[in-house]
Amino acid sequence: LIIDDDLANCRTLDVHLRAGKHHVHFAHTFEEGFAAAQARMPDLVILDHRMPGTSGLEGLPRLRRAFPGTPVIMITAYHDRETVQRALRDGAAECLAKPLDINELDASLASALVQAGSAT
Repeated sequence: LIIDDDLANCRTLDVHLRAGKHHVHFAHTFEEGFAAAQARMPDLVILDHRMPGTSGLEGLPRLRRAFPGTPVIMITAYHDRETVQRALRDGAAECLAKPLDINELDASLASALVQAGSAT
């Protein structure tokens, strides 16, 4: 599940992840994403830091409480120390800077899915 308000980023991730045989679903606000997670029970969530309404950083603790076994990879264009530390403290498996490095994303996905015990 990808929760990101940046449609271009979503399209890029969709093409890349589907090519890697991942099933991809999108939401463009945190609230839509939370509802989608409840409906779909995703293996992994890619969560954008800043979005309209509830930000990913604000919603992360709620997501982790509701889905403790689901890894969350935070993505942010504001990759400062405070943001990274807060994301990791609040349960993100990883915090990656935008624009995303596809190799770094792939490594993070693989690691998070192995730790969660899932292959897709």
